[in-house]
Amino acid sequence: MGIRFLGVMSLALVMAICPFTNSPVLGAEDEPANIDELIKIVQSGDSNAYLAAESLGHLGPKAKSAREALVKSLASKDDRLRIASGLALANIDLENEETAKLVVKTLIGALADEDPNVRREALRAISSVRKAQPEELKIIAKALADSDRFVALHATEALASLGERGVPLLSEATKNPKTVMWALLALETIGTKAHAAQDQVIAILKDKDTVLQEQAALTLSKIAPDTKKAIPALLPLLDSEVLPVRAAAAFAIAQFGPEASGAIAKFQKMTKDGDIVSRLIGARGLIAVARPRGAAAKPLVEIMIAGLEDERPGVRRESAVGLGKLGIDAASATDALTKATEDKVEAVKLAAEESLKAIKEGKSTDAEESK
Repeated sequence: MGIRFLGVMSLALVMAICPFTNSPVLGAEDEPANIDELIKIVQSGDSNAYLAAESLGHLGPKAKSAREALVKSLASKDDRLRIASGLALANIDLENEETAKLVVKTLIGALADEDPNVRREALRAISSVRKAQPEELKIIAKALADSDRFVALHATEALASLGERGVPLLSEATKNPKTVMWALLALETIGTKAHAAQDQVIAILKDKDTVLQEQAALTLSKIAPDTKKAIPALLPLLDSEVLPVRAAAAFAIAQFGPEASGAIAKFQKMTKDGDIVSRLIGARGLIAVARPRGAAAKPLVEIMIAGLEDERPGVRRESAVGLGKLGIDAASATDALTKATEDKVEAVKLAAEESLKAIKEGKSTDAEESK
């Protein structure tokens, strides 16, 4: 298993690895395409009509003359054509409120289709429109519980794309065992605008499901919660027997910096663990919270030098990154980092190079990140 503390899977990454359909775009090679010809294909309703609609959408406002044909296609019996026309209209004429309402109504209707592929594509299109009304948003939220996981994933993306507007529905979704994970992922993606959901997220930290605990901690780290509530709720997870839970809690707590000084004793205990990953998590936590310098940093440097020799690229990379955060106080790791610049894994190599630069310049990589 990877180190979730050191390489968190976000919703963006989940979306990137899912197998979505990418249809060819007619006329994309020699833009601008013959708009009149594309309109005729859409009007014909033949097997290529949905591809023509996609091509018109690709042209954006330049294809405004296709509006009437695309609006008529919203009533087509061909699912692909209806959805492609809705998405095209969103790209061509989104400022027209009547068009937007008609498009959303059509796409919302497609969420009741028996074919999960249709439901998926409808949600993907809805994410682009972002004009749904409150009652329609509730229908999208229900799709979080869809039996098809990719439909649920698209519903997650659609709600996340709404930003603060989607938070009330997502907060409610955290109370449903079938939708809680998707809701947490969406709230994490929304970030600081999801601040109002902090109490619901904090409550999930006490759930018996350790996977939910882990994700709740990661979500909490992104929504800028009230530290007086968040830190005390996260601290018990540092004692979890499940490493990914400890890692996620440490990652979240580290975001609060010196405000989380109550975690120092627990991080120090982790640095004495027999497992290198646990020691590394403790070291990185102390760097963020205690900001050790001089002699206090030496034990942490030794942990990360050992980490550079680990067989797992994630451990090596995060060890290199951690040394850079110590800057000049990690000078004794120069030889180990120099060796790491020849690592076969590019991410490790780059991290080592950045950290060496920070050490030579006498400053922490944190200073660079804050610019």
